[in-house]
Amino acid sequence: AGGTGITPFISLFTDCSFKEYINPVLYFGIRSKKYNIFESELEEAVKLNKNFQVKIVDQSLSGNLSIDQIFANYPYSTYFLSGPPMMIKNFKNFLLDHEVPMSKIISDDWE
Repeated sequence: AGGTGITPFISLFTDCSFKEYINPVLYFGIRSKKYNIFESELEEAVKLNKNFQVKIVDQSLSGNLSIDQIFANYPYSTYFLSGPPMMIKNFKNFLLDHEVPMSKIISDDWE
């Protein structure tokens, strides 16, 4: 999720049904620490699902989210993408180029 792209996921992460997800991982790209406005919701989500991993990528410190690094760590996953349109397009193209089936790429496209 990039920036406000995390918004569609927050209701899932904080719902009691979230504990049923097996080893979910969130990569959340933010411009800087002050833009992490969902910190308390993410902490609540970790309490609901002890296997939930939250990886914050602070653009001011380490650059943008990197789909190639995410893919290297989780090549056989289902990918839920939400964020700026260019990010979604680039991530989707990368995953398709790496033979991830379209059925494993779910995006919240917005403009």
